[in-house]
Amino acid sequence: MKTANYQFLNSLGKALISLSVSAATLILLNLYYLDTQTPVGITAQPGKVIHGRHFRAVMGAAQKNDDTTQITGFERHNGLDYAIVTVHTSFSASDYPILSYKITGRHHGMSVSLMWRTRDNPSELYLVDLPWDEDGSSSTALHSNPEWRGRIIEIGLSVTGEPRESPLVVSHLTLEANSWRGAISSMWREWTTPRGWTMQSINLLHGTIRRKSLSPTVVMAAWGGVALILLAGTGLYRKRHDLPSYGAVLLIPWIALDLLWQRELSAQLIETKHLFGGKTTHEKHQADIDRHLYRYMHRLKEQVLPSSPSRIFIAHNSKGHNFERLKAQYYLLPNNIFNFGQTPPSRGIEPDDYILLLGGLPDLTYLEHQGVLVWAENHSLKVDLIDSDPGGTLYKARSPVVRNAISIDGPG
Repeated sequence: MKTANYQFLNSLGKALISLSVSAATLILLNLYYLDTQTPVGITAQPGKVIHGRHFRAVMGAAQKNDDTTQITGFERHNGLDYAIVTVHTSFSASDYPILSYKITGRHHGMSVSLMWRTRDNPSELYLVDLPWDEDGSSSTALHSNPEWRGRIIEIGLSVTGEPRESPLVVSHLTLEANSWRGAISSMWREWTTPRGWTMQSINLLHGTIRRKSLSPTVVMAAWGGVALILLAGTGLYRKRHDLPSYGAVLLIPWIALDLLWQRELSAQLIETKHLFGGKTTHEKHQADIDRHLYRYMHRLKEQVLPSSPSRIFIAHNSKGHNFERLKAQYYLLPNNIFNFGQTPPSRGIEPDDYILLLGGLPDLTYLEHQGVLVWAENHSLKVDLIDSDPGGTLYKARSPVVRNAISIDGPG
């Protein structure tokens, strides 16, 4: 029994030593890469601190409190709540490739992005998502963003979400020179920040909040791979291979990656409980990410469309599968839905059928004076305007689709 325990500890020790050497090697290689990729390399240049009190609200509402700014109000736009605070400044982006900050009051259903403008292109607004931690302190590397270039003339925060128990408090943004500590910290924050549940999460979930960031899956594979090579090299030199240690150097990175995944699941569990816990089905839909679409379709079914199932043709400026048009179809059931194409079909529409245009369609025109919809290749359809909403427009057909020349300049 003692021999078995010794062999287990010996194999585990070899694995841990190999993994430690592998981790040190990868960290040094990454720091060397960062040193070569930033214009000034890794330096000890002092940082530039922007205190919270300096920010002003350009969307939503904010108030000063000692040395901080509290975001106290949001504005509704495209079904989402927004708040933006900025400050005018002037510095060279290349001097500060790393950003650290303290922003408290953030929750799992809120997204915070850094925004900035440059002197070379002041009309363009650039955004990058910011990682976060429960205590509000975090950091991110900016040098990998191709737009973090030139002279920055305005910097701020764009907040998307809903206010909850406490307001979002901006304590400070600190722009830092490149450093070993900052580079490693920003990478770790990227891996441990909850990414949230989106319409794509059922198919995939990125290991970072930004797709171009270094994925922990790649790093864990490299960590175990380099350690495996080290063990194999040692085994060849000693002419004796320890198979349990080989298994350990593959299993430990796998477990570490799974723990990151479990952290994401725990964060999502908290958010799901907050949004849907103890609510009816109707209330859950009202709280979901597509609540604006649900409310619109629910109003159409309850107040506009007939109580008996109708034939509805959905048109949307998209190709293939699209989240909004598919959810609209789902919420309109049990109506008979045709949901293909960017414009109404050239065949199949009959009088008393409905045409639902979701959002704007640049290739489709409604001639109000003629009561006609016109789209590509002179297709036209006589319709009645039934309902108009920021989310779309509902028409009722009075005739089949025809191909003819319709003047859009005035009555024909």
